[in-house]
Amino acid sequence: MPIKSLSISWLGPFKHITLDFDSRVNVLIGPNNCGKTTILMALAEMCIHPFSVPERFFRSGKRPKVGISLRDEDIHVEHLLPWVTRSADAKFLKHLGYTDFVPALRENTAFRPKSPLGKGTGERERVEKTRRGVAIHGYRVRPAESYDPDFYQEGEYSKTDMEFIEKQESDVTEEDEKELRRRKTWVSRPSRITDEEIVSKIVELDYRAYRKNDYRYRKVISLAAGIASEIMIGFPVTFDAIEENGRGLFPQFKTPDGKLPMDKLSQGTQSILQWVYHLVLGMAEYYGFPSDLRGKKGVFIID
Repeated sequence: MPIKSLSISWLGPFKHITLDFDSRVNVLIGPNNCGKTTILMALAEMCIHPFSVPERFFRSGKRPKVGISLRDEDIHVEHLLPWVTRSADAKFLKHLGYTDFVPALRENTAFRPKSPLGKGTGERERVEKTRRGVAIHGYRVRPAESYDPDFYQEGEYSKTDMEFIEKQESDVTEEDEKELRRRKTWVSRPSRITDEEIVSKIVELDYRAYRKNDYRYRKVISLAAGIASEIMIGFPVTFDAIEENGRGLFPQFKTPDGKLPMDKLSQGTQSILQWVYHLVLGMAEYYGFPSDLRGKKGVFIID
């Protein structure tokens, strides 16, 4: 976990809170409505592109603010919400590696694409935010040691603190834009994951492996199923093949109950497969389907 700390002001139930993170795995535990999802949303706001905290988390009359510090880099980044552009933060995002958010809601259907490049494979949805019709731009990166907790004063910000709000993207380099494009190659809506997206992507990658005679694409499909099996102790699943019936194409899995398509598995098994595939396929595309995917760094936020 490259993130050292997260600070939140005027968002959800929090007037101000600062959290320090462990270097590997962090778990938030607490009763309903204590702010767990608010923390995850704020973390995703800073780490995921594209992503936006829903405005239902905003407190009336206050501008939320989120700040984040890295563990191994002398960098602290902070933003007023809502805001549109992340272009200026591409360098910060590179320090994190691949980042992704797994929402609480997963949806199951009996979806079947009609072709390897069918519905769901080419759709890219960029999350953009405006409030009262005005797009809010801006960023600031400053050394972590200059971070002052007193910066948060009852939701009021000094002239110096507000300087970055209207900053334009004219200083965005081609390398920055390249990084942001990489992060949008495999995007799901931030509020949910659907099996339409997962099924379409698996079918597409299997077809890509066949067309290019490149086993890397099929290998990552099998890797995701293997990771899901590690989670589902006692019910291993293995990717078998892409099959077809009268309704279209579908991925088939070998299970203790025989060979089954994803939508015929139990609800819990489908849900685990969905979010594991969402993470693994996204990470593989971001890093260009490397042979050592398990060794790549990433930040995964799971609600």
